Amino acid sequence: MGNLYLIPEWFFKYTIAFELIFGLITLIVGIYALKIYKLSNQKQTKNFGIAFIFISIAYFIQAILNSILFSKLYTERIIALSTFNLWSNIGIFLYMFFFLAGLITLVYVTFNINSFRVYSLLFLLILGSMIVTPFKLNIFHIFTSILLIYIVVHYFLNYIKNKQLKNFLVLVAFTLLLFGNIDLIFSLNNSIYYVIADIISLIAYIIILINLILIARKK
Repeated sequence: MGNLYLIPEWFFKYTIAFELIFGLITLIVGIYALKIYKLSNQKQTKNFGIAFIFISIAYFIQAILNSILFSKLYTERIIALSTFNLWSNIGIFLYMFFFLAGLITLVYVTFNINSFRVYSLLFLLILGSMIVTPFKLNIFHIFTSILLIYIVVHYFLNYIKNKQLKNFLVLVAFTLLLFGNIDLIFSLNNSIYYVIADIISLIAYIIILINLILIARKK
């Protein structure tokens, strides 16, 4: 895979809990968005929900595979390096695949594009670029940062045009996700950044969930 996150030993159990919480929150956001879609019949809301369900799958896969690794470490104390690398690489690749699918879908929503060919082209270009490079995590975070920047700019412009609380909360949430993603880039060399990234991401997802609940109550 080229490189792995550096996670503090004391935080490994907590990172699994964080991943499960992220998976649960993003799943709830996705379900809420789909419920709002049924009431409003807005295709953008539907795609927003699908995007967060993709992200939810990414976190659940990562949590499950990390749990398997942790249980093996706890019971066997020693794991063959080949086994560790195999599970880590599978987990990271599946996480990146579904997380990218979610983010690309969000970009698809924010740009209000109505073309599956454009969506598939964007996805295949990014995924193809990651497959051919040995430094997959670095490339993954570069692409996710670029996608998040476009999403943040979109919601910033949206907030400037319409200064409502819901627009402000979404802007803050995706800005935090951008900062969290940048922190993960540094976590490839320093483990403390992984902890910071998880905390920032938790705050961001909670804000997104609260905002969606507020919107749902008005429907």
